[in-house]
Amino acid sequence: MRSIGRYTCRFFLDQGQFRMTRIAIIHLVIFGFIFVLAPMGQAHDVPVYGVWETEGGKSQVQIYPCDDDELICGRLVWTPEGKRVGEPILSDFSSNGSRLSGGRIHDPRTGKTYKAKLEVAAPDELKVKGCWFVFCGSQSWTRVSDDEADQSQQIEAD
Repeated sequence: MRSIGRYTCRFFLDQGQFRMTRIAIIHLVIFGFIFVLAPMGQAHDVPVYGVWETEGGKSQVQIYPCDDDELICGRLVWTPEGKRVGEPILSDFSSNGSRLSGGRIHDPRTGKTYKAKLEVAAPDELKVKGCWFVFCGSQSWTRVSDDEADQSQQIEAD
């Protein structure tokens, strides 16, 4: 050890300390790669498929794979008035695990389409964010159970 004023500096580690430090660094690097690369393997396991109720219970949207199976789309499956059922609402989203981006969301009330991002915040919660230039709006959608989805589709058929 070498003293510089009040401070003590250690320029050399003894052999045991050097070996332990090297092993610790190797472990940190390995675990770092595992935590960084692990989510990449889940990119195809999209938990977003199913029926979601929009904020305020105004409608229900079914999210499903688009025709080419690589992109994700969505359509209205229930509204209180029964209007616009089957109308495409979400289009061309690409998945990156629980986040979906690059797609568009259509507002059937105004007829306008916006850039959008989706994120599964919890197993039963979907964050939906639509933007027009720098102006953005967001909603939280709730997953509908299979029984509720079947009932609402049956009501529409009657």
